[in-house]
Amino acid sequence: MLNVIIIDDNEEVLHLLKYKLEKLGAHCKVYSEPDSAIVSATLKRPDLVICDFKMPVYNGIDVFDQINNNPFEQPVPFVILSGADNHREEIEREGIEYISKTSGFESVIEKIVSKLPIAS
Repeated sequence: MLNVIIIDDNEEVLHLLKYKLEKLGAHCKVYSEPDSAIVSATLKRPDLVICDFKMPVYNGIDVFDQINNNPFEQPVPFVILSGADNHREEIEREGIEYISKTSGFESVIEKIVSKLPIAS
């Protein structure tokens, strides 16, 4: 089973993503703020992190850096969702997968699923 951490300060987005991914066989932990998610990811490395870009304390790149700060471990696959396409270049320059929330919820789910080895 694929273990996924979802971080977004929008509760509706959190629960819609969780619902859709769990229907596909993933086990999801959701967090509305990054600190708890970072702790969770360091205690048990997830198979994927899906993170909003713009949040009150950290942005998605900050969260990526904190979760993947151990040079002796493979980086956790990471997807940043953003409602503002003006961050795309900055995110992709860091080597992080970018998905625009403006493409519609079903399209967001399709793009996430297309990148994952979700259980058959």
